[in-house]
Amino acid sequence: MISAAVAEPRAALATLDLGPGLLQLAPGSQHVQNPLAQLVALAAELGKLRFRPYNRLMMYSLEKYTSLKERYGRVASWAIWDRRNQHDTTIIDKNIAQLSSRYVFAALNVSKDLKDESWINFHAGRHDRKLKYACNDTILRGSYLTDLFKGIAEPKDFKIKGLLTPETIQEHVEAFNREMVDIKLSDDSTLIILGGMAQHYFDIHFRQGYRNKIIFHTHYSDYKISDKQWTEALWDKLNIVQDFDSIVQRYQRDRDDDDEALGRAAGDRHVD
Repeated sequence: MISAAVAEPRAALATLDLGPGLLQLAPGSQHVQNPLAQLVALAAELGKLRFRPYNRLMMYSLEKYTSLKERYGRVASWAIWDRRNQHDTTIIDKNIAQLSSRYVFAALNVSKDLKDESWINFHAGRHDRKLKYACNDTILRGSYLTDLFKGIAEPKDFKIKGLLTPETIQEHVEAFNREMVDIKLSDDSTLIILGGMAQHYFDIHFRQGYRNKIIFHTHYSDYKISDKQWTEALWDKLNIVQDFDSIVQRYQRDRDDDDEALGRAAGDRHVD
């Protein structure tokens, strides 16, 4: 997206979205990556054009993020995990610029009541590491994570039918629609629905009005599917090329480094 207006020369700032990433050019910048960017930078430098700053990567202002945290922090989360402690969600507060609704994951419901901590959903379960491996080091990092039915803790998805009425389903549909507006879901966003039962309810009750690309994928809690199989199958559906083994090895090295550091610290404490 390019937004241009003729204005003051040499004060120009060019910000364009060229393909997969955002390229920012200031007058005199040496980091020009292609001929089109060179032409735009030259025109801006000569004072012929002025581009209004447009930073799509920074989707949420601090004020907007704070509002989302207050409204959804106890029921949803974002696909960012601390490399050394996946339960520590304070890393999300430190990476607001990486958050976006380009990809939105939606599962059915929580399996148990969540701790009273912001963004703890999808960060405290036994199988959440699969999401971490799939997202944390790929284009999926910063994606939004939520449930179709919130506030209903049930580990057996087939039992959720007995907890729902037509009225409560409609309430959750309306709440989900508001949530998608709040996180700025666009027609370009991809919805990733996790689990067969989530797919069932989404198709029947939630799908109406969404023109987005929709991906259905096995829920990450399926213990019959290995971490690698689950992750690579998701990547295949999204055309993501990554080396799963290398990602896992990096996490293992981080854990080994931490263990070594703890060992040294313990040894230092026992030195007379």
